[in-house]
Amino acid sequence: MHNLPKDACIVLKMLMLGLTTTTLSGCVIPPRLQEVADGGENRAPSVITASTTPRPGAFDHNQQKVATFNVALQDPDRQALTLRIFLDRKYDKVVPISSSVTPGGEELQSKLFTISGLCDQLVDSVLGAHLLELYVSDGGFVDSGSDLRVVQQGALGTSVIWELKCVPPVTGPDGGA
Repeated sequence: MHNLPKDACIVLKMLMLGLTTTTLSGCVIPPRLQEVADGGENRAPSVITASTTPRPGAFDHNQQKVATFNVALQDPDRQALTLRIFLDRKYDKVVPISSSVTPGGEELQSKLFTISGLCDQLVDSVLGAHLLELYVSDGGFVDSGSDLRVVQQGALGTSVIWELKCVPPVTGPDGGA
């Protein structure tokens, strides 16, 4: 064990005390979040996957039918939500749906939309299926550029993905569907 002079021990203790207090006295200030109309912080919308049909993920789709989706949305700030759908990673072209805006005012919202002709188009050569991506924003999206998934400045968003495999219709013993 080393015997330090008394003055050296006092200086060492003061240095350690100074290091401890400077590291504890700092604070982390989070970045400013967008404020919503009621003055609170803007919170991101979400897709309630358990209440969405078909559930996001892989599913088989009868190639002779229109694809119908019922998406359950939640926005804790009750803002109007904008939806965009993209097919097979082509982010410069939005897939048209009936109405891409849901009215605000409710925390829980449901959006029903259909897409026709999905199985008429060539499927993704890697997956052997279509990749259908839904993006939701509480403040809208940019309207130009090569990536239309980008939300407006200050807006928040979320997304879900379906892998849609086109299958032939099941026929009965008499040849009918």
